[in-house]
Amino acid sequence: MAIQDLLKQHTNIGATIEAANKAMPFQAMTLAKKAASQSHELIGDIIDHVSDLEARLNKMEAAING
Repeated sequence: MAIQDLLKQHTNIGATIEAANKAMPFQAMTLAKKAASQSHELIGDIIDHVSDLEARLNKMEAAING
C-alpha cells in the first residue's frame, strides 16, 4: 500500500471525527464507531506496510552481507 493511500485513509478518518463532533449524540455515536473501525483498518494497513519494508530491508542487508 502506498503512503498516499494511507494519507487518504487518515484524512477520511479525520473527516468522520469532524462530522461526529458536529452531530447530534446518537449520530455522533454511530460516527465514532465508524471512525474506530476505520482507524483499526488504517493501523493494520500501516503494520502491513512496515512489515513489507522490513522484509525488503532484511533482503538488502542479506545481499550486502553475503
